[in-house]
Amino acid sequence: MPRKRLAVKFCQTVKPAAKQVEFWDTTLTGLSLLVHPGGRKTFCTKFRTHAKQHRRQIGPFPVVSLDEARERARDILSNAARGIDSALAPEAPRSVADLSRLYIEHRSRNSKSTIENARMHSRFIVAELGRIPLAQMRSDDLRGLVQKIGEATPVQANRVLAEIKTMMN
Repeated sequence: MPRKRLAVKFCQTVKPAAKQVEFWDTTLTGLSLLVHPGGRKTFCTKFRTHAKQHRRQIGPFPVVSLDEARERARDILSNAARGIDSALAPEAPRSVADLSRLYIEHRSRNSKSTIENARMHSRFIVAELGRIPLAQMRSDDLRGLVQKIGEATPVQANRVLAEIKTMMN
């Protein structure tokens, strides 16, 4: 595990070896450039939280620049110093549209019901409630949506209500 001040020129010119080699940055402790035998180069960071060691890939070089890798590594390492593992604590959804997108991604399967649920989310839930911040959403908003849908198609209103209840829990 060689230690080297990572520079853009070094990242561009470093040659792959027969085995994977990791070059540790002397400027920012915890940042490394992983050079794979096939020539692929990846920025990584290594840190400890709650007495467990973790490694996170930041991204491939040159897609992720050295400055960007250092900035991301600083964020990850500062969170780790506070005991937060960035990978385990994703950003919380802020609006109904964000929550709906995350819910559909989480439940995604290639089935008819998933396709129908995604259609229902985009057509009814996101279209009517998407802009409302989750902290400001009230039961009156949901009641109004279900009543509006129920006037035309009562069965669809029941399905939308069931989908919203499942999504919110």
